[in-house]
Amino acid sequence: MKTFSLLLIASLFFFGCSSKPQTTQNIDPKLIVGKDIATLSFNDQFGTPHKIDTTTQTLIVAFSKDNAHLCNAYFAEQNPTYLANKNAVFLADISQVPSLIRSMFVEPGLKDLTHRVLLIEDDATSADFKTEANAESIVIAKLDNGVVTNVTLITTKEALADAI
Repeated sequence: MKTFSLLLIASLFFFGCSSKPQTTQNIDPKLIVGKDIATLSFNDQFGTPHKIDTTTQTLIVAFSKDNAHLCNAYFAEQNPTYLANKNAVFLADISQVPSLIRSMFVEPGLKDLTHRVLLIEDDATSADFKTEANAESIVIAKLDNGVVTNVTLITTKEALADAI
């Protein structure tokens, strides 16, 4: 009976940690040159919605945990208004993080940051941005009036500093 109870608890724990299964759908890629993304809106780490507007000149997107940490470490070394002063927005994909881990560790940790982090929180939105080519890179999208004019993939803190 004790073994059965432990198995039941363990299965409920892992079931609660699983992400939603990905669904197949028609994907409208967002990070391609010529695409207007000025109407997109994402919640920040405090749950406040923010739009990618026509004043945004640089969109920085991290899909992996390591790249998000690299970006956050670099931004933490800067003035808290660094991104705003550069008309830049940082977008982190947390859609693959299990919900229990997200609510217990990721979200509280993000709230300690002094810079704004916009979040991709669901698989469908992630699929609009993430490709096999950019999944392990930091994506730098240059914008002009909300339209993507250039997309660059980088992997280092130095390249991040140069790109912004």
